[in-house]
Amino acid sequence: MGHSTAWRDSDVRFWDALALSMLLFLSLAKAQQAFSGQLQITAVHGKSVVDHPAGKRPANGSRTSEHDHFDIYHLRLRTGEIRQLSFPKQPAYMPRSGTWVRVTTKLPQECGLPANTNILCVGRMMASEDAPRDSYASGQPRGRVQFRALIMQLQVCGQGPATTPENLARALFDGLPNSQTENLQGMFRTCSYGNADFSQRAGGTIVKATIPIPCSGQTPFGVAYDSSTCPFVEWSDVANNYVKDTLGYDWSIFKFKIYVVPPGDLCSWGGMGWVGCKADCRAWISGDLWEYPATWMHELGHNLYLNHAGSYQNQNGVSQFVDYKDDSGTMGHCCSTRCYNAPHAFQLGWSKPIGVLYKGNFPTGEWFSYMLPPRVGVTSVDTNLLRVYGDWSPQSAGYNLYLEYRKGQSYDDGLYDTVRNRVTFYSTHYGDSMPFTTFEAAIAENQILRETRIGSNLAIWVGGVSAKGIRVHLCRPESAREEKCGDGKDNDCNGFTDADDPNCHPSTRKLRQAVLQAGSKQQILLPDKGRLRQQLPSQPGRTGTAGSRQ
Repeated sequence: MGHSTAWRDSDVRFWDALALSMLLFLSLAKAQQAFSGQLQITAVHGKSVVDHPAGKRPANGSRTSEHDHFDIYHLRLRTGEIRQLSFPKQPAYMPRSGTWVRVTTKLPQECGLPANTNILCVGRMMASEDAPRDSYASGQPRGRVQFRALIMQLQVCGQGPATTPENLARALFDGLPNSQTENLQGMFRTCSYGNADFSQRAGGTIVKATIPIPCSGQTPFGVAYDSSTCPFVEWSDVANNYVKDTLGYDWSIFKFKIYVVPPGDLCSWGGMGWVGCKADCRAWISGDLWEYPATWMHELGHNLYLNHAGSYQNQNGVSQFVDYKDDSGTMGHCCSTRCYNAPHAFQLGWSKPIGVLYKGNFPTGEWFSYMLPPRVGVTSVDTNLLRVYGDWSPQSAGYNLYLEYRKGQSYDDGLYDTVRNRVTFYSTHYGDSMPFTTFEAAIAENQILRETRIGSNLAIWVGGVSAKGIRVHLCRPESAREEKCGDGKDNDCNGFTDADDPNCHPSTRKLRQAVLQAGSKQQILLPDKGRLRQQLPSQPGRTGTAGSRQ
């Protein structure tokens, strides 16, 4: 009997060990699953809008918003299924949106996820990615864009829709009875100089019926969802299936799909969009912000490969880049009406440079003069910006610099006073085809700014305004002070040449200047503008033409 018991105990231990081994094997197999598809990044901004009286539409950008920006990552499988990705820790490098990748997974628990989740815990990601281009991403639409868009309003768990199809059409399309004065079609047409067509003729279609989304359910791909968690991708899959099977739409012919979610607290964001997409582009609009064309243009801008516009802000004594902190561009904060900023308009191929300056055509100590037309307005043209590559300095060689004139009219009427009727100055990282643009400064008439944050020391003098635009002069300093007092140059780019410079003649040291400190930037208000005007050329000097720096 004892022998039999011992045998049974040994047998039990054997089968327990075998079962444990099988569980470990299955866990390891699950942990090392491989998936191939396209990486899809969704840019999300939080919703925290300053309220205004009901029915009163704010004018001149008076509606403001604070944002919490974050990205959500998905993998679009070859079957069309979309799986959310999670990481044990934030990767140091993330491939571009739209890149084909191969993902090897870890156990869900290693990403802090439940064992039965549909989210993929990424252990390793291998990318097949083209080399970056200087000005635009491979596959990005440039120039002409036709928005063949299907617009759907969702009713989620009994909430919604946000408005009527008729009201939505008046907010989006021009030329309808009672179309909003500021509408999305007019905004795209104006800001793109006729290149972007968001119209019914181009295929813009509003689904008349509201799309019902259950409180919970499964997508056509069998993915379970709970609507209380705002599963926006799952909602879009359910909506696409509904308009196809129930309403008879061929949703596959619409490159752009836009989903208006119910107003209220169901979702905490104001809008979101896939960053870069080809055949299937999706954007989501909060039901609280549907009447603001800038909201739609922001999210569709993500579909067009645009990232956010921001600026460097002092955060607890440290200068850090902050998304949305750009009063001048649509890809900045919500919800004032204004066009894309200069680097984004250049990225899309809508704005072209008047001149391109770099070390080879921009000698030191000489002022180069240009007339910048307003970005939009009666006298606007699509050749309207300056582009500078600061390759004369190791620090600034990593940047492209842009200047444009923002007059505050037409679809730039929502510009804040901080940038209205000023020359706006931006930087992007050189070689970044989908840059987060940095707002550097807004320079008023008759001011000089010397750039110091990125190390170019470029001097920018903004002259007077005329019917054609505003005169802008650029100078690259050779030295920090005038040391060559007979070479006919303004070596330190302070507006005074040779004998007129106080460094050459001590008797002229008392300059009537007001110095304004703004972070790392220095703006100098010149009282003796007549003398400076005499020294500056009335026509542009040697500007950049077609070449490697375009």
